[in-house]
Amino acid sequence: MRRYFNTEGPIDAKRHYFVAREAEVCEFLRRVREGRYIVIFAPRQTGKTSFFRMALQRLVDEAPSFLPVQLTFENYSDFTKRQFYETLDYRLKQGLREQLTRLVGATPTLPTRLERCQIQNPEMLQRFFDAFAEELPEQKMVLVIDEFDGIPSAVLPNFLHTLRVIYHLPLEKRALWSVGLVGIKSVTQLNPERSISPFNIARDFELPNFTVEQVQDLMSQYTAETGQPFETAVVARIHEKTTGQPFLVNRLLQILTEELDIPLSAPITEKHFEVAYQRLLAIDNVHFQHLRTNALRQRSFRQLLLRIITEEPGVPFDFNRQEIQELSTYGLIRPNEQGFAIIQNPTYQNILLRALPPLQNGLEDRYLPPSMAGFTAFVTPAGFLDMEAVLLEFSAFLQRVGFEVFRVQETPKEFVGQSLLMSYLDLLARQIGAHVYREIPTGRGRMDVILIHGVQKYVVETKLWRGEASWEAGKRQLAAYLTTEGVSEGYYVVFDLRGQLKEIRHTQDVTSDKRIVSFQIPLPVSPATEE
Repeated sequence: MRRYFNTEGPIDAKRHYFVAREAEVCEFLRRVREGRYIVIFAPRQTGKTSFFRMALQRLVDEAPSFLPVQLTFENYSDFTKRQFYETLDYRLKQGLREQLTRLVGATPTLPTRLERCQIQNPEMLQRFFDAFAEELPEQKMVLVIDEFDGIPSAVLPNFLHTLRVIYHLPLEKRALWSVGLVGIKSVTQLNPERSISPFNIARDFELPNFTVEQVQDLMSQYTAETGQPFETAVVARIHEKTTGQPFLVNRLLQILTEELDIPLSAPITEKHFEVAYQRLLAIDNVHFQHLRTNALRQRSFRQLLLRIITEEPGVPFDFNRQEIQELSTYGLIRPNEQGFAIIQNPTYQNILLRALPPLQNGLEDRYLPPSMAGFTAFVTPAGFLDMEAVLLEFSAFLQRVGFEVFRVQETPKEFVGQSLLMSYLDLLARQIGAHVYREIPTGRGRMDVILIHGVQKYVVETKLWRGEASWEAGKRQLAAYLTTEGVSEGYYVVFDLRGQLKEIRHTQDVTSDKRIVSFQIPLPVSPATEE
């Protein structure tokens, strides 16, 4: 049976193509063998559960004296202390029996002392581990707890304290050899009222996104089994749009290999990728639902995300700031090389930008001039989109509505022009059967809108006015971006909020062999932004 790309649940190496993460597995096992206590906290659907399951299987294959027990605290958050310890007692003993079955080839009972030991509180939990060390002295228990952030808050401090007490025992007497806590939130975030975590003996373990080489390896497994190759550019494009986020990588490969009906005799091309990427953005899934839920969880989150997108030089990635910490925990943002916060990847940018700016701004019925029936008038008889005319009409629309442009609620005025342009192009795309998505190649004020109509790709870069030097630099940036997108012409829209520019500045230039059509558009300054 042929394997397939998996986006639902843990990886099964017999059924799924997978990234081995060899370097990370070796580092994880080194820490386990040394008796380390480890925390693995990362956003959902980054492959945490699959990773530690594969790592623990490697551990028992290489060293049978290790006894790994895997638990999960999923859906435990509403448990009382009694319910928590009763469930822990049952699951821990069940896991031990399963591992002993692996060793002896039959279903054993635990030693009588362990069977009779009822775990009802932290003290009895510690006694259970002490009894294990005495009854099974040759075995080294490794306890891995998935979904650890599901632990009831009333249980957390004493539970962690118990693990800490065990850790400080001499290694030769320690029953609980190594512990791994796996979840989304860090221990500090789970226990914010304590100034010092009772589990500060643990070391964080980073599980990064896939590298380009790992994405290539994943795709090569498919090619080896089916004979169907990928164009080299497809690897780069997948990593570019996802930054190697495991769910997104596998979902794109699912679409390419299962949903586009590409014959196995034909290679998977960059054009196929563009279609797959549009489908990824267009069809909702639980991953994107979680993304939007977390982004919209608080008004301060929405405002900060828009600041990260629009502000120059940028928003510092200060992990001491609660909003930064939480948005990072949810996998929405990350620091760039300069220490500023940026959106995690271009795909998330698209999803968030669709969710953050309100598409309904009360001005939709005034997008088009009365003399035009619709956006179809911008499509030439040859089937091409006259994007220059579209943007000239958009500029005229802004002049018609005047101060009313600031009716886009909960949107910073610095983002109003970009927000309206995205809404405008969304409506255009729906009417003419095109696809539109957004990107922020550098973050911090620059945004690209890519519209695909038929076989043509139209790139519109938007920025805020920062002076003549920035105006010229933006053209060079756009020309470089057009090269990566394989397009010869681009459109550059700069919104001017100074209140000094009286008319639209409309120019055409050739920069690095690319035709750049530029618009400097004045936005009216509202007297009090209509408080």
